[in-house]
Amino acid sequence: MRDKQGKTRYAALLCVFFAACGGSPPEDAIRAAIAGMEAAVESREPRSFLEHVTDDFAGQGGALDRSALRGYLAALLFGNELVAVTLTPAKITLHGDARATVELSAFVIGGARLPERGRRVAIKSGWRLENGDWKAYAATWE
Repeated sequence: MRDKQGKTRYAALLCVFFAACGGSPPEDAIRAAIAGMEAAVESREPRSFLEHVTDDFAGQGGALDRSALRGYLAALLFGNELVAVTLTPAKITLHGDARATVELSAFVIGGARLPERGRRVAIKSGWRLENGDWKAYAATWE
């Protein structure tokens, strides 16, 4: 498992990689935010993950607000000494200049010293531009 500094470097490399790909600036910014969220989970830093989530977040059709999402992340991290996340390429659909829909799958593996369990999670999320940053304001997953 990488240390915290290694995770930060990894996230920065992902941001540079996505910026070098030929997507539009909004798509690049969303991909960079998603890479930051992935790195935050693997680094066990829920606060860093939540930096990419709006204050009025609604998950699972309104069943989870931002505070409940924080608890969900805390339970995931508490229950697993090691957490690894692998994401499929995101399908990003822009809706004007300030909204987007993102669909992707996450393969989440967790456990103690060796991965003990894993699962695939299909995620669909709504994003909006807020004070110059793209943030998730809604999400459903199964």
